[in-house]
Amino acid sequence: MVALTFIFEQENIAKAGYSEEELLQPMRDHAEKYNISEVGHGVFAKDGEDALCTVSMAIPLYTDMFPEYDTLLSEWTLDVDGEKEDCIQETREWFANHGKQEKYSMENEQIIQPLTPEIMEEADEETSRQMEYYSTHREELRNMTEEEFFRAMMKAAKED
Repeated sequence: MVALTFIFEQENIAKAGYSEEELLQPMRDHAEKYNISEVGHGVFAKDGEDALCTVSMAIPLYTDMFPEYDTLLSEWTLDVDGEKEDCIQETREWFANHGKQEKYSMENEQIIQPLTPEIMEEADEETSRQMEYYSTHREELRNMTEEEFFRAMMKAAKED
């Protein structure tokens, strides 16, 4: 079982001008699309062979769209069969090592490219290719470093 849990820092989201429901909506949309259940308020879970891929791919969705997302949460965990990863800490480490993507910041509200239906369709196709690649190369991927895994999955997304 793979679960992704969001617990928001109410004071921070109020200061930022958001509601909890508004911040959960992208995950709810993602969950509906990939047959992920919201098993509790802000807790999304799935079982099965594509569970890790479909649940965890929501993490970059948030960090790419909203670089300050980590400041709006008091808990954000990815639980894979009882092993929990602190997504807040991982996001902060990523930002420390790679920088935030300020062009997507909610503060400056300048999105470089609008999400058109064509872009969404291309993203869906890429995700499908990644899921297929993951299911057929699971053992090989498990033995890779994080960087090797990322490169392999990005390559799989682009191949037809």
